[in-house]
Amino acid sequence: MKRVAAFDRDFRGEERWKRRTMIEAVIVGVMSAGFTVCLFVLDLDFGDLELDYPIDILPLIGGWVGHNIGEIFRLLDL
Repeated sequence: MKRVAAFDRDFRGEERWKRRTMIEAVIVGVMSAGFTVCLFVLDLDFGDLELDYPIDILPLIGGWVGHNIGEIFRLLDL
């Protein structure tokens, strides 16, 4: 991972790499803070929650596939 980061820093330039890294950190921070606030502020009632295995796992699989596609595009930009 350090080699990829070093190559990305050299390829894009120090300032552009630093700006992109900061933007990514801010986006992840804002999203996690927003999710945490929503989790504690919203009144979520999970009492009547029934899990249906094939359907309930699809969002997790979709997130995993989306993350992998994003990483592939990021690696292809190198």
